[in-house]
Amino acid sequence: MKRLATLMLAAAGLLAIPAVAGTNIDTGNRYAWGENVGWSDWHGDGTSSGVVVGATYLSGSVWFENTGWLILGNGAPANGVHYGNATSSDFGANIDPQGNLSGLAWGENIGWVNFDTSSAGSDRARLDYCSRLRGLAWGENIGWINLDDATRFVGLDPSGPAPSGTPFLTMMSGGGGTLAWTLLQGATGYDMVRGDLATLVTSQGNFTTATTSCLGDNMTGFNTLVDAAMPASGQGFWYLTRGVACGGNGTYDSLAPSQVAPRDAKINASMLSCP
Repeated sequence: MKRLATLMLAAAGLLAIPAVAGTNIDTGNRYAWGENVGWSDWHGDGTSSGVVVGATYLSGSVWFENTGWLILGNGAPANGVHYGNATSSDFGANIDPQGNLSGLAWGENIGWVNFDTSSAGSDRARLDYCSRLRGLAWGENIGWINLDDATRFVGLDPSGPAPSGTPFLTMMSGGGGTLAWTLLQGATGYDMVRGDLATLVTSQGNFTTATTSCLGDNMTGFNTLVDAAMPASGQGFWYLTRGVACGGNGTYDSLAPSQVAPRDAKINASMLSCP
C-alpha cells in the first residue's frame, strides 16, 4: 500500500492527555492491532481516559501497550465542528458525512498518526454509524493500525445514554434555508424535522398533525443542512432538531420554562417524523 505523508506540526505542548466525559467505546470491543506496536485499548478506564466518538470528530486518548498514549483530539475544535489540523492546539480525527475519517492523532513516543487513508481504497479508516470503526490508520513511524479485524475491533457502546440538552438552531435565508445547529456532548448524530406553521397554530400546538417531513435522520459529519423547499406566500415552516446516540434519542423540547407542553411524544407519533 502507498505510504501516506503526515502534516508536520510543532509538537510542543501536546503531551497532556485530554480528559473525556465518559467514553462511548464498547467495553467488550475495545482493542485494535498495530503491526509494529501491538495492541491498543480505546476504552481506557472509561472516565479519565478512552475515546469519545462524536457526530463530527473523535476525542480522547488510546493506550498502546508498547508505546503509551495516542491523543485523538481534545474535544474542542477551533471552529466547533472539525479540527483544522494546522496548528498544535487544533488537531485530531474528524468524521465526514459519509463516515470517512481524516485528520491527525499524536503520540509522544510514536509521532503523528494519519486517519486520512483514502489511498487505501476500501481499507480507508471510517466509522460504521453506531457500530464500529473500520479500515486502517497510518503512522509514519509505526506503520498500519488495523481497525478492521472481524473479531478484535473498536466498537461503539450500544447502550450508551441518550444525549441531554437540545441543540440551538438557526437559519439563514436566501435560495432555500440553510439551517445550522450547535453540537451536544454525547450526541453521535442529529435528527431534524420540519412542519407546517399554520397547522401547528390552528391545531393549538398538535405536533403530530403539523409534522410534515424528516429532513435528516442520524445525521453525522456536519452541522448544517439546506432545505430547498419554500413555503407558499403568507405561510411558514417550523424546524426542530435533537441529538441522538447509539443508546437512544434526545429531545426536541427547548427545556425552557416558557415551553407550554412536551413535544417529543407528539412528533414521534407522526408517520412523517424521524425514526
